[in-house]
Parts: sequence; C-alpha cells; structure tokens
Amino acid sequence: MRWLAYKKLSLKESSYAFYSIMIEKHLLPDFGKLAVREIDSERINTFLSAQKKSGHVKTQGPLADKTLSEIKSILTRILKYAKSLHLIGEVPESAPVTVKQKATSVFTEQEIILIENRAQEEETPFAVGLLLTVYTGLRIGELCALKWEDFDWANGTIHISKTIARVNDVNGISGAKTHLVIGSPKTESSNRIVPIPHSVLAYFKAHAGAPSHYVLTGRAKFMEPRVCRARYTRFLKRAGVKHHTFHTLRHTFATNCVEQGMNVKALSEILGHSDVSITLARYVHPSMALKKEQINKLKTFANR
Repeated sequence: MRWLAYKKLSLKESSYAFYSIMIEKHLLPDFGKLAVREIDSERINTFLSAQKKSGHVKTQGPLADKTLSEIKSILTRILKYAKSLHLIGEVPESAPVTVKQKATSVFTEQEIILIENRAQEEETPFAVGLLLTVYTGLRIGELCALKWEDFDWANGTIHISKTIARVNDVNGISGAKTHLVIGSPKTESSNRIVPIPHSVLAYFKAHAGAPSHYVLTGRAKFMEPRVCRARYTRFLKRAGVKHHTFHTLRHTFATNCVEQGMNVKALSEILGHSDVSITLARYVHPSMALKKEQINKLKTFANR
C-alpha cells in the first residue's frame, strides 16, 4: 500500500500497526484490485453500508460506528493522497458516519473513598500507582511507563513523556502476533507536565522508590497495561467496589475537577488533550446535583 509506506516514517508504531490492520482486514478485500480512479461515491457508500451490517471480522456481525468511522477516515486520507499525486481529480463524497457518544460512567464519591482506603491499607507500589491515577487522571499506558525519576518534588509535578502499549506485530519482527512498545505519548500535547495536588504530595513523596524504578512495580521492570487491568480488577473486588474500566478513573478525575470549578482549559492541558472540546465532550459529565445547583442560580423574571 503506497499511502501506508508514505506515512510510515511519520507515524508512531502503534498507529502504523492500527492502520495496517484496518487496511488489510477491511479496505483491501473490497478495493484492493481496483484502480484508485474506479473508487467512486457509489462504491464507497455500498462498502460502508456492507461494513455496517456485517463488517466485524470475527463474527461477521455489525461493525461499531466508531470503527466504521475510523475505516472511512483512513480511506479518505488515502484518496486525498491519490489526489495529491494527480491520480484522481477530486475525492469522492460519501455518506456521513455518525458516532454516538456513549454515556460514560464515573465512580461515586463513596466508591473513591473505598478505593483510597484500600490503597492506603495495602500500600503496595501498585496501590500507590492507583492512588496517583485518582489524583492526576493519567492514562493506563502513561502510568505503566512512569518512573520515579519523572517526578519533580520541588515543584510538585510529574513529567509525562512515555507510554506503554501492546501493538500488532505487522512487520513480524518479534515472531509473535503482538509486542510491547515504550514510546512517546499519543499526541504532542500528551507530552506534558502534570501538577500533583498539594494535599497528597507528601504521601507520594514518602512512598517514592529509586529514581530508575517504575511506580507500579517498585522495580526496574515495568508492568504492561493488560497485567495492570487484571490487577486493577482484583483490587476493586478487594475494595468492595463495582467494576468499572480502568479509564473510569480518568473520567472521574476530570469530572470532579470540573465540578469543583477548575478552569476547563487548564484541565484539558493536564489531561493531555489537543483541544478543549475533547475535554468537554468526552470527559466532563456533570452530576444531576450540580445541574440542579446551577439551574437554581437563575433568577425569576420578576426578581431581575
């Protein structure tokens, strides 16, 4: 695939692997034998319709709207590249793919208290790492890659500059289907400085390990995300908390920050988002109590 070869040098390995799989599993079976000039609006819309109904590779069932949107985005990028090479005149238009924003759950205040209490009882490196996520909203890959040398105790901050991810081995280098990659965060804005709340700074400093050791393990060897998820699931059971995904810690952190009046732009930078709109749409879920509090601030017309 000419476009993929062109993009390879500018893509992170995880992104390159993702694009490769999407192209191999979804695009090539339908478009691989066609000249790019033969790909028109009708073919694209027929393809998208078929993928939506039965595009799931393993089950042959419906394909999630988010996945369908990503496939369409890749196809559009390929066609734009073809246009830049003067292989086609214009990029064909196609039907829009609507991705519904899923309602995102957050931990309740009581659940966070149970998590904090259990973490402080156990006081293992893993428990300390979970507490750090509660107060900073780190992504799981960022937490797994975090070392104590990334902490600036004088300024009370953490430098997030690495992430760990398991990616498909599309080049066959490792001899396995997947392999682990330690690299830069997902976007330029994800490489950031995150402040630690003053109220818990002393706690984390007291539990810090050797600078070269990873926070989650307390050793020079890291913990990969899928192991972290499994340990997190067992931790929630011990804490007596209903299971939520690990990412719910991040959702909860962001929601609590907004409900306590944090500036959304500042929160966006702490979370490592490239745009404030991402923070508002994806991670901010005001509680009904807050909505009622805000709506009750409105004055009646008679009292204005």
